[in-house]
Amino acid sequence: MIVNKEDGWYVISKKGKNLGGPYPDRAKAVKRLQQVEYFKKQGSFDKAEIVFEKIAAYGADLGDYWDYFKNVARHKKEVYEHGRKLDISPWTLLKHDIDKLSPERFMRYAEWYHGPEGILGTKNPELKAAKKKQSMLHKLRSGHHSYLFNKQPSREHQLETITDWFSAMRRAKNYKDETSFEDYISNVIANDRKNRFSKDTKTYIKKKLREM
Repeated sequence: MIVNKEDGWYVISKKGKNLGGPYPDRAKAVKRLQQVEYFKKQGSFDKAEIVFEKIAAYGADLGDYWDYFKNVARHKKEVYEHGRKLDISPWTLLKHDIDKLSPERFMRYAEWYHGPEGILGTKNPELKAAKKKQSMLHKLRSGHHSYLFNKQPSREHQLETITDWFSAMRRAKNYKDETSFEDYISNVIANDRKNRFSKDTKTYIKKKLREM
């Protein structure tokens, strides 16, 4: 059941156990309750909850980690599908953001973006710093973020950057933006005032656009 307390909304079991919360609004508590019911039907809720009770931090629960995993999976799927339109190698696309699934990085991102002490909740400064550290490590080790450090990445990674941006833009707009991938990349290279993409990459993209 869902209970409203002074510090937020909670999902509570019949035995009084906290299954999630505090959440800043009832809608997030309802979503968590739906996740609990789903896992119960699958017969996996109790075991999963025991595991996450031992490793969870910053007030996060199983639903918060699950939500983040779904976001990463959807992002990787989109990057792969659109990246293949530009003939980026399958291996490069399969490796895209794979490090975000490493334990510590995965947990800090999930807790920050979905947990009660993250960006949607109390914005715990300790969690914010921990997430920022993991974000920097991710960018330092990812070829498609090389432009952030004044490095000229390979054409493959430049193309990966564009597909990454497109998917991130769609996610930020809750997947309601109607801009096509073709229109998006055409606009990006036409307005590349910071010269993040080489002349060779732009010529290649224009060629691929004519073929699409």
